Amino acid sequence: MTTRIRPYVVVATVLMLAACAAPVRGTPASVPALSPPGVPASGDKPPPRYTPAVRSPLDARGIPPCDLLTERQLIELNLLPATAKAGGTEGAAQTCTWTSSVDPANPGGLQVRTESPIPVLDGLYIVRDSLAVFEPTEVSGHPAYRADGTTLTGCRIYTAIADYQGVATGTNPAGRKLADPCAGARRMAEMILSNLPPLR
Repeated sequence: MTTRIRPYVVVATVLMLAACAAPVRGTPASVPALSPPGVPASGDKPPPRYTPAVRSPLDARGIPPCDLLTERQLIELNLLPATAKAGGTEGAAQTCTWTSSVDPANPGGLQVRTESPIPVLDGLYIVRDSLAVFEPTEVSGHPAYRADGTTLTGCRIYTAIADYQGVATGTNPAGRKLADPCAGARRMAEMILSNLPPLR
């Protein structure tokens, strides 16, 4: 199982932490150092942003990743609640994966980061030219991207929970041919957002 779920863990970590990547066309020459998460930078002007700010921020801090979805929601997503497997370390991105109830070789998973050093989607935007798929979208009114490194059949959706918090949801790592490869990942993100309290 570890080998099968690795695409969610590795790719999501690389993309969410890609703030130090080389600059790309149409962006500032460098990514400025930011204040601690959630704290505005000092000075007269805020640092430049690459992605939209979150209009109605939510808060995932303190919630274990495997608790971001209810048992009923997991069943709706065709995932087995009892197979939850958490990963990650304190202060870094946290992960959870579940075995599919209809396709055991095709797990579903998520990664949540609640203390990003930069706006959580900015690093992903910076490396967009290196991705096979990069599509701006929204999930329940929150800015998001569909971003995939090598496959057109799988789908990962990266959603900003708040400016400095984000969740990556993924389905179909086995690359099945589906009418909508993003349906599961999008629905999972919608459910997570519906469970979170407002950021205070």
